[in-house]
Amino acid sequence: TRTLDGVEVDAQALYGRLIAPYYDLQLGVRYELRRRDGDAASRVHVAIGLQGLLPYQYEFEPVLFISQDGDVAARVTATRDLGLTQRWFLQARFEANAAIQAVERFGVGAGLNDIAIGVRVRREIRREFAPYAGVSWGRSFGETARFARHDGESTRRFSVAAGLRTWF
Repeated sequence: TRTLDGVEVDAQALYGRLIAPYYDLQLGVRYELRRRDGDAASRVHVAIGLQGLLPYQYEFEPVLFISQDGDVAARVTATRDLGLTQRWFLQARFEANAAIQAVERFGVGAGLNDIAIGVRVRREIRREFAPYAGVSWGRSFGETARFARHDGESTRRFSVAAGLRTWF
């Protein structure tokens, strides 16, 4: 397998269980790959989170990640869906990432790492099967921004996302 330089992959597989009306407890795994200048690093995390529906139809998802090396990080995501048709949806997104300790090989500093805002378009072929694509703008902070500048990267970034949302 050949990988291009400057590639980041973040994939999650989560199992959710209803624990209260509008709230799911989530457990699963997260895989992270970061490739820069020919060097690749990967790690696996246990993911423990909550997914819930807040007033005014905002979905809220805080997740705690613990890597195989004991590194602890957290992510908070808030989204709002706007139905364009019965099958097409536009989703506004906000995401913030933080870490307890710095992990320089992944470009992660201690404290607030970054925030991102963006939009995704989703087509629900069935409610349980929906491919999506989107764009986001993000900014790094603190030690994470310092790591990025040291690697010759910008502390602001534009990214493209594509994926598949499934549930059963």
